[in-house]
Amino acid sequence: MTFVCAESYGENGLIIRTDLLVTYGGEEGVPLSHFAMPKVLVLGPDVVVGVSGRGIQHGLGEVVHYWNETGSAIDLRAALVENGSKHRDYLMAQSDRRMFTLRDGANEWTEETSGFAWIGDAQARAAVLPHDALSQPSAPEAHGMERAIDETWAMVRSQTALRREASSTVGGMPISVYMQRGEFRFTQPEQLTWPSQEAPVLRGFDDVHQVLLSGWPTVPNHIHHEDGYPATLRICLGGNAEVTYRPTTDGYVGDAYVRTDQAWVHVGPD
Repeated sequence: MTFVCAESYGENGLIIRTDLLVTYGGEEGVPLSHFAMPKVLVLGPDVVVGVSGRGIQHGLGEVVHYWNETGSAIDLRAALVENGSKHRDYLMAQSDRRMFTLRDGANEWTEETSGFAWIGDAQARAAVLPHDALSQPSAPEAHGMERAIDETWAMVRSQTALRREASSTVGGMPISVYMQRGEFRFTQPEQLTWPSQEAPVLRGFDDVHQVLLSGWPTVPNHIHHEDGYPATLRICLGGNAEVTYRPTTDGYVGDAYVRTDQAWVHVGPD
């Protein structure tokens, strides 16, 4: 299980958010976890797809496979209806701000017209803040900052849903996709980039893994969108470590690196 949500804001904004925690097995309420993994694919400048449920890695690879075959949002939706697993749910967001979900092996997608769409853990969904939960500055007081305020507001609303306090199957570093100049890109708000505490030195895979699954960022970090589309996600951690997630037909291929005095060294996963 996991949680993926999308929300439109302002005149042309759209944000997609998810967590990094992957859970499997274990006893009820105490799932086991393995290497952190994003649950969204930025397939093209105009299409993002999120996956939740069982076998997320396989589901991500399945989406990449059908995207490579079809190259269009409409045809990809048709392929997932015909061939997708009934044990997985899918969310699609488009640059025209249309959002669709496919749940429980349904024979058609549901277009979500409320401005908010989600798949995954229902407990996490219940933790999303309602629109009237916080006081938001009015536009005249914002002095041209309306978009930044709307963007931050959309991020804040879903933040509580991506923490372990919301559900035992959700957690790890939040990952965001925004629409910038009409194109989807992995990115994050600047205010989430630099925690106040001094960053520890990350020395190996265990350190990197712990940071990725720690929830709210515990070291200085930044997200980069690389290699065009489908996009590779690169997360820089603390100045001496980074993780890349490259989309393939087998799902995301993740690699962690730390910087020594001599060079960048690959540290996992093995």
